[in-house]
Amino acid sequence: MADKSKSKAKLISELEELRQRSARPEVSEAERKHAEEALGSAHARLRATFDAIQENMNIVDLDFYLTDVNEVLIKNFGLSNRESVLGRKCFEVLKGRKDICPNCAVAEAYQSKAPVYRTSTPEDEVRTPGRSFEIFAYPIMDENGNVSGAVEFAREITSRKQAENELRESEERFRAVLEAVPDLMIVLDAEGHYREIFTANSDLLYAPAEELPNKSIHDVLPSEDAQQIQAVIDRVLATGELQLYEYKLKTGGIDRWFAGRATKFSFQNADCVLWCARDVTARRRAEDELHKSLSLLTSTLESTADGILVVDRQGKMVSFNQKFVDIWRIPDSIVASRDDNQALEFVLEQLKDPEAFLAKVKELYSQTEAESFDILEFKDGKILERYSRPQRMEEDIIGRVWSFRDVTDRKQAEEALRESEERHRMLLEASPDAIVVYDMEGKVTYVNPAFVETFGWSSAELLGKRIDYVSEESWPETRTAIASMLRGERIQSFETRRLTKDGRILDIQLSSSVFHDQDGNRAGNIVILRDITLRKRAEDALRKREAELAEQSRHLEEVNAALNVLLKRREEDKEDLAERVLANVKELVLPYVEKLKSSSSYSEQMTLVGIVESNIKEIVSPFASKISSRFLSLTPTEIQVASLIRDGKTSKEIATLLNASEHTVRSHRFHIRRKLGLINKKVNMMSYLKSLHDE
Repeated sequence: MADKSKSKAKLISELEELRQRSARPEVSEAERKHAEEALGSAHARLRATFDAIQENMNIVDLDFYLTDVNEVLIKNFGLSNRESVLGRKCFEVLKGRKDICPNCAVAEAYQSKAPVYRTSTPEDEVRTPGRSFEIFAYPIMDENGNVSGAVEFAREITSRKQAENELRESEERFRAVLEAVPDLMIVLDAEGHYREIFTANSDLLYAPAEELPNKSIHDVLPSEDAQQIQAVIDRVLATGELQLYEYKLKTGGIDRWFAGRATKFSFQNADCVLWCARDVTARRRAEDELHKSLSLLTSTLESTADGILVVDRQGKMVSFNQKFVDIWRIPDSIVASRDDNQALEFVLEQLKDPEAFLAKVKELYSQTEAESFDILEFKDGKILERYSRPQRMEEDIIGRVWSFRDVTDRKQAEEALRESEERHRMLLEASPDAIVVYDMEGKVTYVNPAFVETFGWSSAELLGKRIDYVSEESWPETRTAIASMLRGERIQSFETRRLTKDGRILDIQLSSSVFHDQDGNRAGNIVILRDITLRKRAEDALRKREAELAEQSRHLEEVNAALNVLLKRREEDKEDLAERVLANVKELVLPYVEKLKSSSSYSEQMTLVGIVESNIKEIVSPFASKISSRFLSLTPTEIQVASLIRDGKTSKEIATLLNASEHTVRSHRFHIRRKLGLINKKVNMMSYLKSLHDE
């Protein structure tokens, strides 16, 4: 297995062998054919390597005409074939434009003579809408340091696929090296004199053939060239060995490269040199182009983000880039040894499933036409994408190209994004509030279960559509809220109304904010709607009840004020009554009681008692009037008994005071209870009578 530098060395060696064999006229045509085949094989390997690069690539000349495109570009841009776009303007084919693209990377590369990097947005891509690319433009320099064209790579950022680099133009230049050229045969003596000249093309001579006899190379050629050729002649004559020398002369009005083969030759009894000069200008130009193409290939392979490995049909490594070494962490010692077995053993030790890796390799080697794509997982968590396709030379498969891309960060980011989206979805699904997500056109992209439950529409009815649930009276405030949201403001706890599927109107508390995509552009808005209909009704009922309570409180305050007035008046009446009773007792009773105490005459005493009795009746007449409704049915004796009961006298004490038996008193008590309606009622008569007196 060889790397890319070894392939280049092998190709140069084959070309050198071709030059050596071409010195023998009898086999020159066969050798030329062999060189063509060898160069064609090298070109096929280069093209197959570029075909394995999963990036869009095109080559343009100074007038922006496409001179080459690769198969990946044809496929990704939906082109029919390569021949249909060659010779057309790149901006016409790839961008659908009639003039050069703004900020064209190729144009800047022409001006700066240096690589240029650009990025494009989906809006820039007419042929590939919705996709973004990283653009790399590398100027192509000729041997004089002038820009002759540019190679442009478009790496698709959205899908992370690498474009293949197309080298058909380089193949055509390489094939030009093998074009047949006539040879120039000259016999030179030891001093460099022209002894004989044989040529079918006089343009190969530095001077006309008729001017050369009797002249030496020192007379004809530029001094420096003559000295170098003379040194070759001297070595041939001194060693007798074949000497090879390539040199450049301007003949026939153009600069030509010649491959000189000098051998010792006896001519006219003198030691001479037979100089065979073949015009290898085309070959040298082809080699220059080959070096340029190899340099471009090397730069391309080393600049790609993929690790590239080329193997032959036996699975032996032929070439690889540094990214391949870095991705697989292959030690320098193994790289230097070029030992396939060591490299494979080192690779397998890093994988989680080495058996599956080997099985896939064996499968592809047995199915040479097959292409493959799979994922490799490392023990340390690294993840690679592996892509493989056959390497062809014309119709023959000569090996296989493997492409490895480290997608660890992307996979981890995708997993983190998936987990984040799942967490967010769970939160949205579990939210008791209705949630709806819109795009920037106002179309629904998501509704949660609470939205379906609250408003009655299913997800299938709403996705990709607008929701007609804003009531007519709510539109003015809703338009104002939408305008605020589009200005970047967040809508928080905005109260409005919305319609349900069945026409009910709900009071809603709404919050909304805009969200952005990964490029910072507005992608849509999320709206959270809380049904506050019941709360609103409760608030209305509470306000109504508060109003009723306030009215009742006002009424009670008025009643209370009236009662306070009545109570105050009642107290005043009681005080007035007490004062009048006391005054009457002092004036109408007490004086007679004093006289009664001092009287000794029975008749006088009875008279005084009569007066006292009459006056007392007069005094208590107000009290009697208050209880007359209850005491009208009582006899005078029952009234006396009731008064004594009220004063707390027992039946025995009452009997003594009234000079009656206890049985009589108990009889009076029974009749009093009956007449007052207290029979079969657990009411204390003394307390009851006191309450009547206190009224």
